[in-house]
Amino acid sequence: MDVAYALVMALLHSLWQSGLLLLLYKTLSQGLMRQTTPLFRRNALLSIVAIQLLITITTCSIYYTAGEAPANWTGWVNIEHHQLKAFLYPLAPWLFTVYLCWITGRLLYLGVQWVRFKKGSARGLVKPAIHLRLFTDVKAAHLGIRRKVNVWLSTAIDTPITFGWLKPVILLPVALVNQLTIPQTEALLLHELAHIRVNDYCYNWLLSLVEIIFFFNPFVRSLCHEARLEREKHCDTTVIQFNYSPLAYAESLLLAAHLQQRPVCLQPAAVSGKQQLLQRIRFFTHRNALPFTQNRLHMAMTGLLTTVVAAIVILISGPAFPVGKLGTGSGANVLMIHHPASLWLASGNTETVIATIAPPPEMRTAELSIPRIPNRPASTPMEADHADIGKRIRSVARQLLLRIHQKTWPVLLPVCA
Repeated sequence: MDVAYALVMALLHSLWQSGLLLLLYKTLSQGLMRQTTPLFRRNALLSIVAIQLLITITTCSIYYTAGEAPANWTGWVNIEHHQLKAFLYPLAPWLFTVYLCWITGRLLYLGVQWVRFKKGSARGLVKPAIHLRLFTDVKAAHLGIRRKVNVWLSTAIDTPITFGWLKPVILLPVALVNQLTIPQTEALLLHELAHIRVNDYCYNWLLSLVEIIFFFNPFVRSLCHEARLEREKHCDTTVIQFNYSPLAYAESLLLAAHLQQRPVCLQPAAVSGKQQLLQRIRFFTHRNALPFTQNRLHMAMTGLLTTVVAAIVILISGPAFPVGKLGTGSGANVLMIHHPASLWLASGNTETVIATIAPPPEMRTAELSIPRIPNRPASTPMEADHADIGKRIRSVARQLLLRIHQKTWPVLLPVCA
């Protein structure tokens, strides 16, 4: 029951968390990241997706271990959260069951698609011409690919496909190659080699799994879509940098899209959606799209992104403070959350602590009067330990942010100027 409720709450929180991360990326992409390479933006998007997955796991673990709203999220320790829990707690097992069935079904579907593709790709293979095999070996060595890349023509596929990590394979449709010139075929081979160089096959699996986990989240799906778009833009840029004609390359992509009959799920393909293809062609045919500012701006953006990630981890994944028993009243246990932001109200010669009554689900509140001591109440050993832990966390965070600032600011200042 607690596992189901923790997972449901973590998935609900992923909506606003991923929304903030998407807003951060959109803001940076219109500012400091405007002149960065597609590969840099793809890596940034993959990092953001990984951060979202980590934040969701952390949120789920906090809810599972705490049983209540996290103690360091003080705005949630109120009656509104209790009402939300009273509504979702009975529904959590049903929602968890439906979610688990959906995930299992999607994973089985991907597994069936993969097995069907492997069996189909093994049939109808045709050995390509010698000049295409030599071109693949030469360009693979030029791009720094140390693994042996096998290239085949196939009658069982309708779009260029790359698959395999340790033993990468490039498949080109026979129907497509017969309608292309030699330079256009070489451009498609370069496109697929660019996928192999940056391990897009593995990252595509990661994006597919994340889309299954967050199938209900439009912000995560938008991040994955942007990552795939920047991935394809990087491969297109690699082709153009080898002095192939952008118009001839665009023509080959349009012909591949015309021959494609079904979408490809798990393998990076040269064509994956007409709307995305239109954005790609506009990108690499624009004369001002290819000159990028790479070195200093990349270092500045890396430092800025690291600072944001460190701040998110410090704020969200901080340890929840324990709950201690103070006494009894009206037949129920009276609890107080030991946290620096606990609610203290001064009233005459006494100080009143608003405490939460346990066990749930009654969620009543009570007041406990404590004799007032001049100036400030003396700290208990537990409070002293918490204060010491808080000082250590703040000290480590300040040192980390100071080091990042010292490394980033000298690079960021001349770029912004």
